[in-house]
Amino acid sequence: MYISPNAVIKQVNKYEEHLGFALFQRSHRGISLTEEGEIIYSEGKKIIKRTDKMLKEIRDRKSSSRSIVRIGNSFLFPSRSIMKLWMRIQNKCPDVFLKNIPFSETGTNYSDERDPVWEKVDLLLVNFTTLSTEKGMNRLVFEERPLCIGMAFRHPLAEKKLLHAADLEGQTIILVQEGLSEYIDQIREWILKKCKDIRIIDSPAYDVDTFNRCVNDNILILTIQEWQDIHPSMITLPVNWDFRIPYGLLYKQNSAPVVERFVSEIESVLET
Repeated sequence: MYISPNAVIKQVNKYEEHLGFALFQRSHRGISLTEEGEIIYSEGKKIIKRTDKMLKEIRDRKSSSRSIVRIGNSFLFPSRSIMKLWMRIQNKCPDVFLKNIPFSETGTNYSDERDPVWEKVDLLLVNFTTLSTEKGMNRLVFEERPLCIGMAFRHPLAEKKLLHAADLEGQTIILVQEGLSEYIDQIREWILKKCKDIRIIDSPAYDVDTFNRCVNDNILILTIQEWQDIHPSMITLPVNWDFRIPYGLLYKQNSAPVVERFVSEIESVLET
């Protein structure tokens, strides 16, 4: 370390003076650590190890944060939907890497930039619930997905190829709670007007238990074709209506340059 023995001795003595207790037992046979010294030695090594790990993580993040795009991956909104598009732009962005970040829809208000989910992810693939742009967010619409109705394989309607208003009469159906989605509210109005004696169960949000309830209670649920495989005992059927819900990327307005670049490349693919 290019430090003389005398300089080391002075530093140790000064450190012991600062601490207020001895670190070494000194004798004519040499030195050994005191009980306090053993603690400082043992815990000090752990602190150094944690510090080195922390600094490495900071350096790694600093060197790679500009090239990593974090995409949220959840039960209802799996990130695999974007992989086909990503494969078409990968050659244009060889320095960009995608990273899947698991998140839960439960309790997540992803339409608000202040939600904690946006501290972990850069992009979410979602069904847009409103016509307007979310607060502090940008959107890139991929497509408009037809809204369908799901049910258990054993449900009497499961044998049909296309559902009509008359088929829904006397049925029970799960819908997203009124006021949460302009698109679902339009369907609610249509159902109440067209279908007699239909019972609506409001759900504040969909999760795995929602689909389990649909199957176990043998009732209907408003869904999309892409959720066909969420429950192994469910089937999804189209309905004789023209209700759709936009689907695409949601990201913050003040996103990092690499995220803006990624979205721009995806948009160019969609245009062509």
